[in-house]
Amino acid sequence: MEKDLIATGDLQFIRENKKFRFFSGRRLELEPNDLNKDSSSSKIQSFYYRHMTKEQYDYLRLTNQINMVDQNAYVAITNKWSYCNKYFSGIKRNGHLVTHIVEFHILDGIDLVDRFQEIGKQQLGLNKIQPKVEDGAFSWGLGPQSRSGLLGEEFNRLLLEQKITW
Repeated sequence: MEKDLIATGDLQFIRENKKFRFFSGRRLELEPNDLNKDSSSSKIQSFYYRHMTKEQYDYLRLTNQINMVDQNAYVAITNKWSYCNKYFSGIKRNGHLVTHIVEFHILDGIDLVDRFQEIGKQQLGLNKIQPKVEDGAFSWGLGPQSRSGLLGEEFNRLLLEQKITW
């Protein structure tokens, strides 16, 4: 089956090590409106992406939460799939074996940047929270290393409320 998907271009072999074979599926560069055309349910406002290890993905799959246990973690989400794919494909490294890229759907009515800015003003006393800008993408740190994990708490709350899906 892998060979068939590779032949059609729907799957690309990236690399392998002793435990895993890494493949990347074709990423359709869709806009939220492309997915909303035929849907009568909640509409998607925007997309964010996170590259994860197998353990991080398993935690998300089992709890519908992003793991914030590591006190030294930045735990980035980004607006660009291509940024995550650099970690997945090994072009960029962060000291962890990235095995998954998760696409998060921010549902209509939720402006994640506005939510993060409000947290910055009310809880951190900042006029404005700036995302990290790198490689043509911006990222928001959700983990304890970034803004005491307050943005991650909000993100996880929205996941539990199903205002963010994946």
